[in-house]
Amino acid sequence: MNVGRRAPNPYKEGVDTGIDKVAQDATVAVRDPGPEGAASGVVGDFIGDLAHHGGSDQALYAFQREDLDAWSLRLGRPLRNGFFGET
Repeated sequence: MNVGRRAPNPYKEGVDTGIDKVAQDATVAVRDPGPEGAASGVVGDFIGDLAHHGGSDQALYAFQREDLDAWSLRLGRPLRNGFFGET
């Protein structure tokens, strides 16, 4: 499971992001986040844009390693798990 920590957004000054997600070594709890724009259902995951993300009606973004490998070939550089913000 990948979790995003709060970090400055390099594209929007003054706005934080959690898009750069990192694999966790320990178990990560998943819970009902509550109403739209309330939070992430993945405990410890930061969402910087609660106007468009978070809440019970939002999906987790899953991405296969094989898809990352295909993008890695296409972009000509290695991509680590969580690079596209997948959980």
